Amino acid sequence: MRFSWQNTFLLPCVCVLVSLGACGQSAKERREWRPEDHQPPPAVAPEGQGAGEGTGDPTVRAAAALWSMRCAPCHGEGGRGDGRNKPPGAPVPNFTSAAFHEARSDAQLGEVISKGRGLMPPFEADITDTGIAALIAHIRTLRGE
Repeated sequence: MRFSWQNTFLLPCVCVLVSLGACGQSAKERREWRPEDHQPPPAVAPEGQGAGEGTGDPTVRAAAALWSMRCAPCHGEGGRGDGRNKPPGAPVPNFTSAAFHEARSDAQLGEVISKGRGLMPPFEADITDTGIAALIAHIRTLRGE
């Protein structure tokens, strides 16, 4: 094998890239979700995040904030499937539909949030079971008559 300046230069670059890549491979530590993780200051709470203010329940308020951050871009603030980032032509459910809620259990909703479905990505690596349960409770509040 002949060595040239390209081989001499390329080998250290590859080693550096491999070692940098290994640094980013550490397991992402998850901690339990807490309502205070998603508590915007009341003066700056975006529209749709104040659901828990009337009840004083920080979990309800936090779930609404989590919804706004993670779900509303595709599902819409009101859950009608009309979010600004919804992929064109994607079948996004209408969470205000009573029929939707009657046809799905909390476990089924949790499975979709955790594992994803179709174009919806999985959130199990980012949102703990407690956070997913709070999102399910929030989705149930979107039900219309």
